Amino acid sequence: LANAGNVVPSTWTRQEIEAAFKEANRIWQHFANIEFKVLDILDLELRVSEDPEQMFRDLMADLPRKQVKVPCAFVHDLEEEEGGWGTYWPGGGFTVVSHVAAKSAFATYGGLLLAHEIGHVLTDDPGHKLADGMIYNLMYRMMKPDQAKPRTLNQPQIDLARKNAAAIG
Repeated sequence: LANAGNVVPSTWTRQEIEAAFKEANRIWQHFANIEFKVLDILDLELRVSEDPEQMFRDLMADLPRKQVKVPCAFVHDLEEEEGGWGTYWPGGGFTVVSHVAAKSAFATYGGLLLAHEIGHVLTDDPGHKLADGMIYNLMYRMMKPDQAKPRTLNQPQIDLARKNAAAIG
């Protein structure tokens, strides 16, 4: 459990993190037969900038990566209504999920946000272009709680996800 932010520590519980991974894995197994394994849940206190871009860089620099291919930070909140961040780099990536956004909707929304952010790691598509404007695509650009019903990934997304998952190991 990563406590990140300027003042407010993370409000995620271990059970909520485990539930988020369970839902994210259910989604990725359904679409692309991909599963993520939680290696450990750590309590960390990281100091990050108030500037969203610098906050992103701070988290990338400070999240532990030892034996972890895709570190995930579960933070209290993010700037500018962001529900999360996900980024790919060769052989890995990282995700961040906001508790405020996750709690803003139905019980499995945190797992849906995590699945979406993991999708950025697996597809290396930060601009959501591969979703081709389809609102029910898991990787659609805005996952509003009232529209968050991921019903599909398209074949290019599935192919990229499988390729990058294999490269990440």
